[in-house]
Parts: sequence; structure tokens; C-alpha cells
Amino acid sequence: PETIEVTTSEHITVLSSSPVHAEGSPWTAVVLELDQIVSPAKLGQSSDDRLLGLSIRSVHTLGEGTTFPLNFGNGTARAFFLREGWATPDPEGIWTEGPRARMVFPGHLLADVDRLAIVFDVLPRDAETRPLKVIFEVDGTETGCLTLPSENGPPYVLSLPKAHSDGPERQVVLKLENVLSPDELNVNSDLRPLGLFLRSIAAYGDSDS
Repeated sequence: PETIEVTTSEHITVLSSSPVHAEGSPWTAVVLELDQIVSPAKLGQSSDDRLLGLSIRSVHTLGEGTTFPLNFGNGTARAFFLREGWATPDPEGIWTEGPRARMVFPGHLLADVDRLAIVFDVLPRDAETRPLKVIFEVDGTETGCLTLPSENGPPYVLSLPKAHSDGPERQVVLKLENVLSPDELNVNSDLRPLGLFLRSIAAYGDSDS
């Protein structure tokens, strides 16, 4: 059994180990036992006197594409880790679109991780065009900043600060400045404001030093 303490009314994601199916069984029951349950009426939220616990929005199984290294040509990785600020995906990765893009990682996936190696491309720019600037925030704290002219370099290593708590999620936000479209950069006629083309992310901890 696994025990989870919920201390917020905000939407959260919880990851749990898959149950071991009994041999020959077509299915295995997952039982939720809840304590400290009160009704919306008792909380003064409505007249509903039912004892309500969790509002389960969705259940997903995690398989190929959801462990490091992450390949963002993989639809599973894109669907599970990327939130707002991303363009229509390409077979080899996905562009950021606009001034902000967000990624969310399950807390357990980064439990022993202190660095992320991010592989990406950028659109070519001439010497007269302002370079793309990318500010990285992890859990609301600025942890890195890149100024990118026209060439693609080696993977960018993003240091992860120690988590503030044992929460179920960690958030990485990319804030982009001087974002231009391929049309503005005379690459092609695409009018979308594209920043980084994210290809993959690898993870490293102290044991990888």
C-alpha cells in the first residue's frame, strides 16, 4: 500500500507503482481508502451533504517515452511533460511558440537528479538581428540564462535547485525574449513566433559526476 497526504485543493498529479496482476486475472482492483472526509455543506461551500474525497480527473499509464532520456519526437513524452507554450510537434521534436513555455515533471522522476541536459536547435540569425534570450525557472526560481545567436551548441546543462518540498511535481518554465518567426528571419513563410526546437532531455545526479 502507498500513503499520500493531500494538503492542497489545487490540481495535483500523483504517480503510483502499478499493481502486480494475479496470474490469469483479467484485471486487478485499485482500492482508495480516505480519511478526514467531510461534506461541502460542512465546509460551507454548498448545500451538498455527501462525503466527498477526491475528484479524479484522469488516470494514465506510463510506458515507453516517460523515462530519461526523454525524446520529444515521441508523442508520449510531449503529452505527459509539456504544458502551454508549445507549437504543433514535428517528428524529431517540438518548437516553443511565443514568450513562455512550461514543462512539468513528476517529483519521483527527478528525486535523485540535480542536472538536466537539454538538446535543442534555434533558427539561424544574422549578425544584425538581436539574439534569442532564454531564462530558465525551476519551481519559480531563476536558475539559468542563455543568449543564443545563430549556431546550435552542445546540450545546455540546467542545474536543478533542491526541491522546496516532497511535492508530486516540479515545474520548468522557459521565458523567451526576442522571439521571431521564420518569416521574419527569412527562413520560410511560417509566421509563428518560434524559439527553441526541443529535441531531448537527459538527467544526471551526483553519481554521474
